[in-house]
Amino acid sequence: MLPDQWIVQQLVRLFLWRYAPCLKKELAFIHDHAVYGRLVHLKTLLGGCGEHVRLREGIQVIHPEKVFLGNFVDIGENCLIMGTGGVTIGDYCILANNTIIATTSHQVGGLYYGHDQTAPVVLGENVWTGSGVIILPGVTIGDNSIIGAGAVVTQEIPANKIALGVPARPVRDVPLDPVLRQAHVDALKAGVSIPEQSAP
Repeated sequence: MLPDQWIVQQLVRLFLWRYAPCLKKELAFIHDHAVYGRLVHLKTLLGGCGEHVRLREGIQVIHPEKVFLGNFVDIGENCLIMGTGGVTIGDYCILANNTIIATTSHQVGGLYYGHDQTAPVVLGENVWTGSGVIILPGVTIGDNSIIGAGAVVTQEIPANKIALGVPARPVRDVPLDPVLRQAHVDALKAGVSIPEQSAP
């Protein structure tokens, strides 16, 4: 190694030792700001977007102009919404990370390439999908339903049901407390935090 190269190498090491913590914080801020800006811009591209909607990092939306989100919707990290056939997500819905909503399929029996079929997906109010759920074209999920992690939803899920499995099947009713639900809705609208409740 030449003496000049050694001096430059030592100066770079000194610089990094002295300024790396500051640079790390600055780069993290720039990254967070860029992600935030992208998500804010995505909201303007949607066909409709209610108030208090949270879009997490890594979300992808194909044909956002055909996607409609209600109020108080939370879409988790790395979700994919393919809006080609139309997607409507009602108020108070939560999509956990890695949820996929597909609205495009292919005609069976002929050539698959170039023969797309689309069908809308509709999630009612207060629907919760667990991590890694896949919702296929033409599916409607009723109000207050819960879809278990990893389920593949191929057909309609009625309101107030817990559905699990591949393909997803309703296994039991959601234990609803209308008074508690209304108290949560009122608290959200008033901007008051909801107290956590212990499990039964």
